[in-house]
Order: sequence, then C-alpha cells, then structure tokens
Amino acid sequence: MNAPKMNVLVLGWEYPPAVAGGLGAACQGLTRALSARGHRIHLALPDACRPYRASDEDRGEAEAIYLGTSDAGVHGEDPRSGGGF
Repeated sequence: MNAPKMNVLVLGWEYPPAVAGGLGAACQGLTRALSARGHRIHLALPDACRPYRASDEDRGEAEAIYLGTSDAGVHGEDPRSGGGF
C-alpha cells in the first residue's frame, strides 16, 4: 500500500552550503529522503541564507522560502506600530 504524498515544511536557520553546525546537514538529509519518497518539500530559511542556493532546490527536491528577519516585538514594541516588519 502506498502512503499518501505530503507537503512538508522544514524550518531551519541554516542549510548547506551555509552551515554553522549540524542542523543544516540534518535538514538536508530529511529533505532528500522525503523527496525521494515523492513528498513535496518547502525549506523556510532566514533572509541571511538568500545568497546561497540549496543544491536540493536546484535539483527540484525542495523549494526555498526566505523569511525576513526583524526584532519587532522583542523589546516590548507593538509590531503593529509599523516598526520592524
């Protein structure tokens, strides 16, 4: 019996070739394994990763979604005040 195909969102702060630790390699391994089973993978990465193109995205195994970074609300500001985002 074939399992239904899923849309999977992988959240991380790094992804090869931009790595600072082991999270990027772990995300890449999961991305490749799930994609090989026919699942559709979306990588949610910070804007700081934008200069890098994930090799998995180039091969069609994943689609990168870059999230803007902001400290709005971190120091008690109301994010609706127009600052940050």
